[in-house]
Amino acid sequence: MKTTINDIHIYVNIASLPHIILLVLIVLVLIVFIGFIIDHNTTYDNSKLFRKIKKRTGANTIGGGQEYYLRYWVWQRKKRIAIINLLSSMTRDRFYYPDKAWRKAGLVKFPGRRECWINASDLRPDYFNNNY
Repeated sequence: MKTTINDIHIYVNIASLPHIILLVLIVLVLIVFIGFIIDHNTTYDNSKLFRKIKKRTGANTIGGGQEYYLRYWVWQRKKRIAIINLLSSMTRDRFYYPDKAWRKAGLVKFPGRRECWINASDLRPDYFNNNY
């Protein structure tokens, strides 16, 4: 049986596949590790986080349904705690919605990205006037 040029290229591509997978895994582990170190050494200030709060309105709501949210990466534990403290202090009953399990508006585009959010109807009436 005679091998052709196409058979050789397929064999080379299949033989290098474990090396490519290993390289991708090493890069991902490095990204998570470096992100964790950066998060561990960062001090999150409420005034800086407050300026980064984003607002969205659901597509099926008229005149309401606004949500305020902040996003973070999975490895940013300190940022998540700071976001929870900030958002829960903004509401009347100190309630916030974690992650995407309770979300109404689509999925987060990146698998390592998470968010916490609150409803605009739950905000304390005087919060934006007195803070930051």
